[in-house]
Amino acid sequence: MPNTKAAVKQSVKQSVKQSVKQSVKQSVKQSVKQSVKQSVKQS
Repeated sequence: MPNTKAAVKQSVKQSVKQSVKQSVKQSVKQSVKQSVKQSVKQS
C-alpha cells in the first residue's frame, strides 16, 4: 500500500509552490511595466 497521504501532500506543496512562483512573476512583471510606464511619462 503506497503512502498516498505523503504523495498528496507532496503534490499540494508542489502546486502551491508553482502558483506562488507564478503570482510573484506576475506581480514583478506588473510593477516593472508600471514603473517603465511611469518613467516614460516622466521624461
